[in-house]
Amino acid sequence: MIIAFHKPYGILCQFTPDQPGQKTLADFSFPPNVYPVGRLDMDSEGLLLLSDEPGFNNRLLDPKTAHPRTYHAQVEGIPTEKAVSQLSRGGIIIQGHRTLPCAVRLLENEPSLPPRDPPVRFRQSIPTSWLELKLIEGKNRQVRRMTAAVGFPTLRLIRVAIGKFHSPDLNQGEWKELNTGEISAVWQRGFLWIRSSCQIYWTRYMSDVFSLIIETSTPHGSIAIARSGDIFMQRECLSDRSHNAGLFSPLQELLHFTGDAEIDLVIVGSGPGSYSGTRVGIAAAQGVAISSSCPAVAIPSILAVPAAQNGASCLAIGDARRGSYWTAQIAESGLLNEPELTDATGLETIVRYSLSAGISVFSFEEPDRFPLPAELGQQIKVEFPNAERVWQTWKSASVASRAQWLRTPPQPIYLKPPHITPAKRSWLLK
Repeated sequence: MIIAFHKPYGILCQFTPDQPGQKTLADFSFPPNVYPVGRLDMDSEGLLLLSDEPGFNNRLLDPKTAHPRTYHAQVEGIPTEKAVSQLSRGGIIIQGHRTLPCAVRLLENEPSLPPRDPPVRFRQSIPTSWLELKLIEGKNRQVRRMTAAVGFPTLRLIRVAIGKFHSPDLNQGEWKELNTGEISAVWQRGFLWIRSSCQIYWTRYMSDVFSLIIETSTPHGSIAIARSGDIFMQRECLSDRSHNAGLFSPLQELLHFTGDAEIDLVIVGSGPGSYSGTRVGIAAAQGVAISSSCPAVAIPSILAVPAAQNGASCLAIGDARRGSYWTAQIAESGLLNEPELTDATGLETIVRYSLSAGISVFSFEEPDRFPLPAELGQQIKVEFPNAERVWQTWKSASVASRAQWLRTPPQPIYLKPPHITPAKRSWLLK
């Protein structure tokens, strides 16, 4: 059972008072054995869920699952763009905790709400305004402390939604049991895109954004545009050697197709694979990101093939040139380790062991590129990533993985220490 309750001002979010005379949830005739899911401060109002299901509280409110809670806050004064940006990008210290980024906007009109009893204090010389904030965490008095930290104290605070479930049409003090559809809305997170000039964060709550996906780590390159979570246009950019000629014509076509819509996120495959192809793809991704004022995020291309997405462990191998080879172990949960360099003997040992253990082996290159016995080479699958699979990798990744990718500047995996391939000697030094 899940209950939605419109909590009035001045009600303690527990069933027993801390002090004589306090009003509590016990005053509202709830069914037995229900408990509040999360809390609202005594001086806050709005949507409060109650449930008799064990573990419901942790499953819904754990920041790792990223179920957003939406609040309307009446603040003293009119927040500046700088203040809204400070709230959005996070990093405000509250009781030793650094807040996560959140979605914040200044409401043009005052929301339609019942009057508060007692009314909010009003000062003739200081106007008030309303903010909408979507958070995936709920520290003690967090919204109030956040707005105060940027110079605009909260006068009234109302929670209006949890997940995609918005507060029903209940009078203050009324409650109702949720039906199946309403419970489903509580659990719906979708994707939430939070943009900030200083820090980017991606949770799982999105309505309608454009994402550009570029994958050029093999000669079988492709690019795509995703909207509202789905790929709706994809183009190939095939090339024998370099992607300079093959990438930019379809890229221009896709960007032209989006028209006036802004690109909100650029995702690019980071290899390992073709040296020139990966570098050109990442350079193009960063260029679009700069012009669109959005982030570019790099995802290992070896996660974007069928072998890495079928729910079983596998091994990726590749030619690192100059007598070196790389291997990378991939588990159901994602990349287990960064690609590691080895020689021909080590490669054969690793491949032989993996195949004997029932672990599939794949490569972006034909098996004859590797100094392996024929009985091993014929068991290597040749698979290529594409933009659609890069997008699926992003969508299915955990919040922690997406946050880590967003924090890391895009660069080819080959160029990440300690996997830097030795540079060729310059002819000037000969």
